Amino acid sequence: MKLRSTGFTLIELLVVIAIIAILAAILFPIFSSAQEAGRKAYCASSVGELSRAMLMYSDTNNGKLPPYDYNPGSSQATRVMWYDMINPYIKTKRVILCPSLKFSQQIEADAQKNPSSQPPPYNRLGGFGVSWPHVFWDTAQRPNPGLPLSQVIHTSRVMMLCDTAYNDPKYGKVGYPVCYCKGCFPNGPSSDPQFNNVADRHSGFANCAFADGHVRAIKRDDMLKPYTATSSPVNDIWGHLELAKSP
Repeated sequence: MKLRSTGFTLIELLVVIAIIAILAAILFPIFSSAQEAGRKAYCASSVGELSRAMLMYSDTNNGKLPPYDYNPGSSQATRVMWYDMINPYIKTKRVILCPSLKFSQQIEADAQKNPSSQPPPYNRLGGFGVSWPHVFWDTAQRPNPGLPLSQVIHTSRVMMLCDTAYNDPKYGKVGYPVCYCKGCFPNGPSSDPQFNNVADRHSGFANCAFADGHVRAIKRDDMLKPYTATSSPVNDIWGHLELAKSP
């Protein structure tokens, strides 16, 4: 009597491989979505910590938020950024890095550094930018450094910072330390990739921190819609209508 082979036939092996491939095609997107959900939550936590650090800075600086930057010297080496100013109030310097941000080439212009070669906060590519020019500004632009929080009437709807991207194809979507008010720059110069630089790293959403300390994710497309004095798609998160006349 002929004994039946206990091994797999080629057809059986191909069936098993096909089943594994189908399962992988189904499960990999689920795993990827779960990973991004984790990165989004981590990013939101970081944005929240940065916003709380700004509020603590305000508590110890006569109720004023830090300026975007100031330069006590005459070179980029002496330039102090907003994240340098709140550094004493954050738990770890890595908090300014968004885990979904992918770095590419180092940017030499404007004294920007890649975090892979220089740890935060002594770089410009952390992944988050402050709202400019109504909530934050540089001291070269206005002599009065720092916005008094008392001037923000609707703290729950005026944004302090959010996910940003440099948006220059030469460097990939690295971060940028400022995001620009859509009311002041409705289109932005086509030659400057910095404008309209809210990042959509989290499935089309950006994590945003507000002047009352809360964080929520908002669709990038909604943040960049034009608005008028009578209507705003996201309650004028830039503070353009509320703070445009601030000193």
